[in-house]
Amino acid sequence: AYQGYGLGMDKTLIRSIGYFATGGIKPDLTIFLDLPVEKGLNARSRAKDRIEQRSIEYHKRVRNGYLMLAKIEPKRIKIVKVATEKNITQKDIRSIIKRYAI
Repeated sequence: AYQGYGLGMDKTLIRSIGYFATGGIKPDLTIFLDLPVEKGLNARSRAKDRIEQRSIEYHKRVRNGYLMLAKIEPKRIKIVKVATEKNITQKDIRSIIKRYAI
């Protein structure tokens, strides 16, 4: 359903599709690894699939959709800025998980 943000679909419709697809079940914690769209797409080492081949603007809308959800549900959705050094990103993720005692 999150690709709906990239397609410019109505937010209420996107939420309805998500609710239907999951039976209304939400995870206790979602970690969103955030990095600039261009950097994320360029980091791929294999051939791009049909979603990855979409425009930069599409991917920016998807990212913005995730960021909007994180603002709506800040207790459940945590944003981790992807650092240049993997160990820093990993440390940030571990810190969040510790707080949730998962």
